[in-house]
Amino acid sequence: MKISTIKLIRILCFFLVIFEMQGQEEQNCIKLLPSQLERADIPPIDRYDLDFYFHGTNQSDENKDSLQFDLFYTLQRNWVAHQELGYFTLLPFVGSIGDYKIKLGEGEGTSQLSLFEAKVPLRFTILKGRPSSNDIYKRMRVTLDYIPNFRMHLDESLPLSPADQRVGFGYDWAFWDNNATNASEKEKSGAYSATIEPITRLDYLASLNFSFQVHHYSNGQAGFFFKDSSDNNRRNNYKDGDFSTNYFKFGLTYNRNYVGNGALFQASLFFRNDWGMNEGFVYSTEQNRAYGRARIESRIDYRPKVFYMRKPISYKQDGERYLLRRAYQSLWRFEATFIADNLDNFQANLANWDGEKYRTGIRAYYQLNPLNHRDIGYMAMVYYGRDYLNIRYDNIVYSFQLGISFSLDKFFPSTYHTNRTVIGRMANNYRGPYDSSKGNENLPLEYEGIGICKNKNSCTANFNRL
Repeated sequence: MKISTIKLIRILCFFLVIFEMQGQEEQNCIKLLPSQLERADIPPIDRYDLDFYFHGTNQSDENKDSLQFDLFYTLQRNWVAHQELGYFTLLPFVGSIGDYKIKLGEGEGTSQLSLFEAKVPLRFTILKGRPSSNDIYKRMRVTLDYIPNFRMHLDESLPLSPADQRVGFGYDWAFWDNNATNASEKEKSGAYSATIEPITRLDYLASLNFSFQVHHYSNGQAGFFFKDSSDNNRRNNYKDGDFSTNYFKFGLTYNRNYVGNGALFQASLFFRNDWGMNEGFVYSTEQNRAYGRARIESRIDYRPKVFYMRKPISYKQDGERYLLRRAYQSLWRFEATFIADNLDNFQANLANWDGEKYRTGIRAYYQLNPLNHRDIGYMAMVYYGRDYLNIRYDNIVYSFQLGISFSLDKFFPSTYHTNRTVIGRMANNYRGPYDSSKGNENLPLEYEGIGICKNKNSCTANFNRL
């Protein structure tokens, strides 16, 4: 695939601009104009007034009457933030690192470009503590997991590669945090009469999470495993070869939520072990000492503080119209996998294969997430290692993909003040033109000032005054 120099420069400039905007400092708090300070008809604005704009529903009703961030809501949203990313990419590039030992046939993806690739990680909550539950239950959840991953090739009839089909159960437990709990600081929500545990940290909330998953993993095919049964000249059957395994995976995740600006850092380390039985949950015998039964996996996420770009927009809620800045958050993710057991039977599908086992796979993501989008964002992904689609693991590839990311349970930064987006409330429901070059001078605002603060306390005081 050829990319012109001009197009490449434009792509690089786009990401540099986004990265540069992460560092812009915001220092002012929302405040009324001096002429407005004595007006008694300005309603209070709490930190959840804009939830319908960002979420389509008020996801934090249990915290509606509080200006504090809820500890348990934040711990639970961290689980969502660190899950596998769902994505859809158009014309993904997945190319071998060298010439094939046995060339790919029709229906196996003969082109290095595919029509599209998609991954749809679904984790349905079976059990999780409610706002009125005991604290220990609010720190846990049990999920039913289904995670398909598939690729459509550009071969004749546009065939699908045998898709990943992972199904099973998951468990998460946020067992530790550094929040200074105090029973006298707990508040009662008017909506649910539930106990709210406010985050008392002024800088960041640190926490540890234990997770466990048990999954069946197969591609739903029943064909012969190898393309050529010769011991010294074979490769896996990418078209309809039978791939099957089962695994359990457990690990720890460290989370650091920065209070007020929504930034989040997460780092995890997992151990995965594959297993199987003679009947039912089978581990394909051809995979022994080739696919790998023991894996060490790591994932590092960094979501910088929320930033703003593009011209402001107006938004009407409860009969009032507000002028808002467009808010975004990015995600930088790095993943690595190392196969730790015997791989004596592994053969890479490379013409000049030198015996390398290719134990390590590396993947990196960048995601741009508009906070007011319901389910989608925009992503770029690069990968190097064994092809991650089940039976294609003897195909050593590098990949570059661009597309959209999506989630049915989209992550929103739980320690971010949505009022930071407010430029002002328009007088008399004003709907006239907005000239960004003139700032706010041409708008009849009832109050103005950017909704930004340096720390949680200063924001809270100003919000209370509103």
